[in-house]
Amino acid sequence: PIFEHNFNFSLIKDALLLANGPHEGGAWAEARELYEDAAMQCAVALMRTSAFDDASALLHGLLEVHSKCPTSDTVRTTERALRLIATAQIELGRVDDAATACLLLEEAGKERGAALDVATLLVLLRVRTQQKSWAEAEATLDQLLECPGVSASAATAACLLFSRADNDALCRAAVQKVLRRFQKSGNKAELAKVLLCWAQFVAEQTRPGGSRAEHAAESVSELVQTAAARDTVADMPDTARRELAGLMWAEGAAALHTHSVTAIGEQYLEHLLTVEHNAEEAARLCPSVLGKDADLWQ
Repeated sequence: PIFEHNFNFSLIKDALLLANGPHEGGAWAEARELYEDAAMQCAVALMRTSAFDDASALLHGLLEVHSKCPTSDTVRTTERALRLIATAQIELGRVDDAATACLLLEEAGKERGAALDVATLLVLLRVRTQQKSWAEAEATLDQLLECPGVSASAATAACLLFSRADNDALCRAAVQKVLRRFQKSGNKAELAKVLLCWAQFVAEQTRPGGSRAEHAAESVSELVQTAAARDTVADMPDTARRELAGLMWAEGAAALHTHSVTAIGEQYLEHLLTVEHNAEEAARLCPSVLGKDADLWQ
């Protein structure tokens, strides 16, 4: 509907500023609310089509309205606009401009008098890993893990930002932090999700043409040998264990020798034989899963 009406957001913004309604009620407030909602939706749509410059220009116009005509919702909407601007600048390779947006984002959070939320911390972490500011990035990750209700998906996404910035050592250390965080909370379901997300990442890395394949295989090998991972694997539902096994072996991230991981592989082979009736695939995976263990082969 936004595009069908060919909204001229710049013209609407100028009209709103000229009218400069003195009250939050009435037609001016209604027009402003419609403008803000449409502008935000349009900016997101533009970013999905990689039109990052257009999205940034639109969001800067929205911030101008907020600056000159603040309301009770100004700070929260400003934070969302700044998150999008920072993300757009990163995609355009303008890390310094993204960092400037992040400084404004932190100031907006202080003005609101509340701790930064997960979405904001993820944007800050993305900028800091791109800047190679590792100490600040680690501190931001620690903040994110202290957020109540942070999900395994968000926490794992935060870890992978280190890898995308070519720091696999900090990425692995971050995953261990995440495991300890969810182990301490006793949330076994989220622990299982962390392992599955990490295994999915490793599977992507180890596919033909994937980057740092050998290093990724070593990373998952180190991970599954930790106490937190072994306990989590033991408590996983059967479906999750099979999914993890499929990711680890079917994509080539094998050569893992801990008992718990071997057990996952055996269950996955059993699943292939008894549920999917795919003996050919099970046979193909046997060398990777069973290795040179004669008892397992028997």
